[in-house]
Amino acid sequence: MAEDVMEGVATDAPGQAAAAAKARRVIAPAVPAALARPDGNLIRLVPRGARLVAEIGCGAGLQGAVHKGLNPGSRYVGFETRPELAEIARRSLDRVEPAGAEQAEVPEGADCLVYNHVLEQMGDPVAALRRQTARLGPDGVVVAAIANAQSAEAIIALLGDRMSGPLPPRAYTRRSILALFAAAGLTIHDLHEEPLEAEAARRGELLHPLLSDGGLDPAEAGRPLGIRRFLLRASRRPREPLLLHNVTLVPGPGQSQVIEIRVRQPMEFLASYPGIEVVRESFREIAPRQRPEGMGKICILQRIILNRDWGAKLVRELRRAGYLLVAEWDDDPDHWPSIAENGHLALKGVHALQVSTPALAEKVAAFNPEVAVFANQIASLPPPRAARAEGPVTFFFGAMNRERDWAPYMSTLNQVLRGRTDVAVQVVHDQRFFDALETEARTFTPNCPTEEYYRLLGQSDISFMPLADTPFNRLKSDLKFIEAASRGAVALASPVVYQDTIVDGRTGLIFRDAGELREKLTALIEQAELRRSIAAGAASYVREHRMLSQHAPLRLKWYRTLLQHRDWLDQALRQRCPEVFAD
Repeated sequence: MAEDVMEGVATDAPGQAAAAAKARRVIAPAVPAALARPDGNLIRLVPRGARLVAEIGCGAGLQGAVHKGLNPGSRYVGFETRPELAEIARRSLDRVEPAGAEQAEVPEGADCLVYNHVLEQMGDPVAALRRQTARLGPDGVVVAAIANAQSAEAIIALLGDRMSGPLPPRAYTRRSILALFAAAGLTIHDLHEEPLEAEAARRGELLHPLLSDGGLDPAEAGRPLGIRRFLLRASRRPREPLLLHNVTLVPGPGQSQVIEIRVRQPMEFLASYPGIEVVRESFREIAPRQRPEGMGKICILQRIILNRDWGAKLVRELRRAGYLLVAEWDDDPDHWPSIAENGHLALKGVHALQVSTPALAEKVAAFNPEVAVFANQIASLPPPRAARAEGPVTFFFGAMNRERDWAPYMSTLNQVLRGRTDVAVQVVHDQRFFDALETEARTFTPNCPTEEYYRLLGQSDISFMPLADTPFNRLKSDLKFIEAASRGAVALASPVVYQDTIVDGRTGLIFRDAGELREKLTALIEQAELRRSIAAGAASYVREHRMLSQHAPLRLKWYRTLLQHRDWLDQALRQRCPEVFAD
């Protein structure tokens, strides 16, 4: 059982941060400060792919608002007895019922049931758990936040008679939580101990002499004093635990966004499922992890170019440590000559490959037939942009190493933009593109974090996406389109790659030559309604088809399938690369 479900998972992940910002907008000033922010640690335990969630003790509905930002197609039902909070929760949740914890009627077939500090209030929690969890779907998950009755904070408040209300009927320790869920017929998969804040923990240490005087070992009995609450996930049936060990590039200019989209965000979503432990580290720090016997372990190498010397040695070490190896690629491997120079070990020397497009899958399958395509997806949709009544139209370009793509169109861009006072240009990353523009209304932002890139894109109206027709470009993904669509910017794109996704005139505009670029860019600048309708169509496409919450479960299913066929995959790997089996 993983003690800390947060290991390796960022606490400020952009998807959750954007959804949380949206959730906070529904809060009224009268809401208590403790309930004025989403409970980020609780939200992380709710499976991102859950289509129907019920939260008992939903407060102002902020957890549900965040989940719906991450999974727009989901339904979230709340139960809350405090009328002032229930009224606010109704603004963001699909339904809110004024039922108490034990009386709540959980929707039949729910994917996740959240107990938000309400088990402490139940007279017969075992009966309630049995009745309510029986209504979960076959893969339903229980998520619970439970106060620790042994925390220094709780003990000092009790001794000082500073409890804010009547004592709850139930007080829980780690041991009694385990007993409660066992009695209810539930298997706990993850049990996380959330520590007290530093000052409260320090006060708890002052109680250690009392433990010694009572004949207790402070090192053992004092440990619960520093735990504020417990967070857990459980279900009615056991789950096979799985370690996903991600080895990424050391981020260079422009690479942090690739890691974010291809590795960090998908792994954050997978970590929201019971039994999934995620570890992420850079290639320079890689160290095999020891885990309980029988735990499935997959190491995902993101764009790591293995050579015949240390590369083969690394594969051997990881295999001996019990890992199944997957290589992650999102660009044409021919771009790196050293891959071929080392006998394509980066592709052949692993059990399986995961790529971003069908065209790329077809190419790498010549070296390793075990290939899965996971298209890039959007983690979270920000709040819809408010229509601007005035101000210039913002033209956005954000890319690196694309001079061959944009250079043939620069003359046309300057013809359209030169002298216009109703257009401002925002350039990210590409200094040469910025310098080639013949307009004073331009702003340059150098290589920046993903959050800043999205912020600037979200302030823009038109996103320019040129790709020349080259073998390398044909294997690229449509990531820039779905990013622009999710942020409300209209894609103005070349047909290479983008014509396979964009519906011209409905979800974006395709230009095939300089003349079409001039015509369509001018139309977008001058016709606000055209921009509005296309942006709405593109956002709808992303919401319905390109959300990470819709696709992450498919990736998890593939990983588990690989583990089921490990013996066969080992045999195939030995045939391709016997050197990774040598002593």
